[in-house]
Formats: sequence, C-alpha cells, structure tokens
Amino acid sequence: MRPRNDAREITHCAAPFRVHSVNVAWEQLTGRKLSDVIGRPGFTSIDTGLAQSMKLQHIRSGIATRGVAMLNVACVRDGGFVELRLCVSPLLGPNGSVTHLLGVLTEMKG
Repeated sequence: MRPRNDAREITHCAAPFRVHSVNVAWEQLTGRKLSDVIGRPGFTSIDTGLAQSMKLQHIRSGIATRGVAMLNVACVRDGGFVELRLCVSPLLGPNGSVTHLLGVLTEMKG
C-alpha cells in the first residue's frame, strides 16, 4: 500500500474480510500495528457499537445499494476513546470484480 495521509485498511472481499494491509496513518490513528491485525477479521479493531455480524451486514448493504458504507466508530487510543468515521468502498480487480475492501478512517473533531 502506498503511503497516504488518510488512515487506510484493506481487507479481502470475502467473509470474514481478513486484514490485508494498513498504512502508517491507520496505525497512528488507532494505536494498533499491522502485525497485530494482519490476517484477522477486518474492521474489528475498531468499535461501532454494533455486533460484528450487524456491522458486516451494514457494510455489505451499503456497498450493494450505494457503492459505499459509512459508520461512526470509536477506538481506544492513549487510554481514551477517539471518535472516527469509517468509509468502506470496494476495490476492483482488472476484470472489474471486487477483490478487496478499502476502509478509510477520519477522526471526528469538535
């Protein structure tokens, strides 16, 4: 994954959506390292207040109907909660089929 300023998580497109990669901005924002989350189910290192199955259903539904899913989430960082916005969209392979999902986290300030 190329370095970016926004916090990015790429997961495989098939359940359980295992983490393929995250960037340094994601590690800094969430306080977690790639080595802690790689291969684990994606989008689980942050809390949406929804059960995991409901969260994944919301993501699938949003992508299917609008091409994107958005959730308000939180993570624990430096002993406190940080409010974040998660935007998940599909990544397409050369043949046009979905190969991965891209999650972009933005800190909600103010």
